[in-house]
Amino acid sequence: MRDHLFQLLGNSFFPRWKEKHQVRLSITRTGLVLRMPPPYSIVIQESESGSWHVPSIADDDLLNPRQWLCACRSKKTP
Repeated sequence: MRDHLFQLLGNSFFPRWKEKHQVRLSITRTGLVLRMPPPYSIVIQESESGSWHVPSIADDDLLNPRQWLCACRSKKTP
């Protein structure tokens, strides 16, 4: 039944779910490192008003605060 529900949600649902729930494990010389999932989505998002929010980072460190670029369409005036 679970597989059927995921199929109904479409192909884009599972990658988004995995992004928010997957804990990453790294093994280093000093030991194990667990990277918890980010508290928010790290993909490009479109708001209801039509503006786009694009995450920007300097490196692959998910623990540092992110900055977002907001792109809005200009409103046409008559």
